Amino acid sequence: MKDNILLVTPPLLQLNTPYPALLYLLGYLRQKGYTCTHYDLNIECAHSIFNSEFISKMYEVAISKKIKQPFHDFYKNRERYISTIDPVIKFLTGANRTYAHRIISRDLLPEGPHFDKVENSEIFSIFDTLDKGRYLATLYIEDIALAIRCCLDKGFEIVKYKESTALGIPFFKTIQNELIKKPSQIENTYLDLLRKKIVKSKPTVIGFTIPFPGTLFSVLRCSQMIKNEFPDIIICAGGGFVNTELRNITSTDFFKYIDYLFFDDGEIPFEKLLEYRAGKIDKTEIHNCLSLQGNSIANSVFKKSTISKNIMFPDYTDTDPSRYISMFDSDNPMMRLWNDGFWNKLTIAHGCYWSRCTFCDTSLDYINNFHPLHIEDIIARIEKCIIDTGETGFHFTDEAAPPALLKKIAIELLKRNISITYWTNVRFDTCYTADLAKLLAMSGCIALAGGLEVASPRILSLIDKGVTVNQIAKATYNLSSAGILVHAYLMYGYPGQTAQETVDSLETVRQLFANGCIDSAYWHKFTLTCHSRIFSNPEKYGIKIKKHDHDFCMNDIAFNEINRTNHDNFTTPLNRALYNYMKMRELDKPVQHWFGEKTAPSAIKSDFIAKSLNSSPQTGYKSIFIARKPEIYCDSDCTTVSFYTYGESYEINVSKKTGSNIGKFYNSHGLYMEFAFDETIEILAPILDTDKNNIFFEKTFIFLREFSLFVL
Repeated sequence: MKDNILLVTPPLLQLNTPYPALLYLLGYLRQKGYTCTHYDLNIECAHSIFNSEFISKMYEVAISKKIKQPFHDFYKNRERYISTIDPVIKFLTGANRTYAHRIISRDLLPEGPHFDKVENSEIFSIFDTLDKGRYLATLYIEDIALAIRCCLDKGFEIVKYKESTALGIPFFKTIQNELIKKPSQIENTYLDLLRKKIVKSKPTVIGFTIPFPGTLFSVLRCSQMIKNEFPDIIICAGGGFVNTELRNITSTDFFKYIDYLFFDDGEIPFEKLLEYRAGKIDKTEIHNCLSLQGNSIANSVFKKSTISKNIMFPDYTDTDPSRYISMFDSDNPMMRLWNDGFWNKLTIAHGCYWSRCTFCDTSLDYINNFHPLHIEDIIARIEKCIIDTGETGFHFTDEAAPPALLKKIAIELLKRNISITYWTNVRFDTCYTADLAKLLAMSGCIALAGGLEVASPRILSLIDKGVTVNQIAKATYNLSSAGILVHAYLMYGYPGQTAQETVDSLETVRQLFANGCIDSAYWHKFTLTCHSRIFSNPEKYGIKIKKHDHDFCMNDIAFNEINRTNHDNFTTPLNRALYNYMKMRELDKPVQHWFGEKTAPSAIKSDFIAKSLNSSPQTGYKSIFIARKPEIYCDSDCTTVSFYTYGESYEINVSKKTGSNIGKFYNSHGLYMEFAFDETIEILAPILDTDKNNIFFEKTFIFLREFSLFVL
């Protein structure tokens, strides 16, 4: 029998774009000839909850049970919520744009507690009509979510469900006790949707992704329903949560809900399961998989994932972008990108090309199995996504996109005249020169996020980050100067980090903002995971691992520092400082004022970052990239060489001979070409009528370098 496969993205996840995991699996299985369908239960559930019918039922339940109103005027505004929810959701999908004018009048939507943010939002006044409308509409949705939590289901949140039930739960019995309970109205909503889909599509195998803790319970609740009502269907699951939390699972009860648990990249293991079911291979040939055999868990062979041109190829054929809901839930520009707008998700390189950071999951395949895709395959994926969705926004979901590959992508996009908008995660390597930054911006890169971590030389060395604070400063400045939004991931509480190093770290962050290196940042408190190098060698980092009994989740590990600093004391000061720095406030004050009078001043000199930016650039680059062709105008006295870019015209006057030579150079060398660096200097020196040893100081060469000739 040939299997009919249904891949289900569970609730609740971000609503502006489909989570990509199952789209990759869908693309792979369809290439292999399998009958396969993707069902985004997440977005369908959102539409079934945020509508007038559901809100009406919520009020009926609240009134019948005499539930205390969750916020002021909740019952009084019943009809207003019911009458406005449908057009608001339509507006947030990108349609019904004129509704923004009604929303910003502030007399249409009922305003609950989340609207207090408007009074505290300094940037609200500078939003245009559409953004104001979307911001207010999002606050309105957040109020409704609060009402749902109070009236129907305390585990409900807009982009996660019952996360606390799954977050670091060591024993499966805890979740089983919840599954025994009667499903809530929210659960019945997504169960009814899935039930109808199963009846219509008649799958023999269902695959779920469990990327985050906030999706685990909904997957198990769905599986419970399938086992009860469609017992012949095989249920599989994989995803980020499975890979990090469930590698050491010993609970056999879990497999009453899930038949096969796949780890790492699931394409080939999933295909092996289908081949086994078709009688083509023995069950022992299924790898990277756990399943129940009798009364015990059967461990398959675990292999390093094989990455080929057929892997990481999402299939958006059946995706309708108009169904997705963009929320405006943060005035942090980078955080906003996550939930605002439809983004085609692509991975350009599997794993991390560095994969040495001591706090990271470097023992796992998704980090340590680095494999960049071929540039032709990446461009083919980009073009296919644009055809399938009609959207040109891309989020490259890499752990750290390789700069060499980003350079190739930028050149190919420009060569082929493919106009897209994209953003991704990177390491702030020394490779990000001013010229590479300008090239990326020209090709459509709008934002890059990377780990600054603990901005302390000693801690960066312990982390094995591979770059210095000075190098990070230079790279981020180059990117920011090119108009690319730069976001830094920050960390505090690393084992052995002292109070002084935390203060010094904040001082470095202050200087990075003050010098225009970064636009946005976010503090994370250090978490020890069982897949990191620190966990495998705790004594080296001055920690002792606490006992961690479990039969279910095992990822975040409790520990004691031998020389303990109370890092929790820094949480509020660091976040308050960062909030102000992102608004370019308080940058002239000493950082110790965030921590209190007893805190020692920073040991970092006030010009530390400024001096880093003024250091000599690295040499040794081997090529010049011709990115733009100038306009050349001649008159009786001189020749004008002009570039129109960045919305303005930039020009320089040269002699007629030099102008003629420049024109011939650009006519004989096509755009978007790379040349040997020394060879290009040999060519350009006589053209510019200068000595090759002094060419870098020649004003015409400097002008061309600024707008056209990039050293990469």
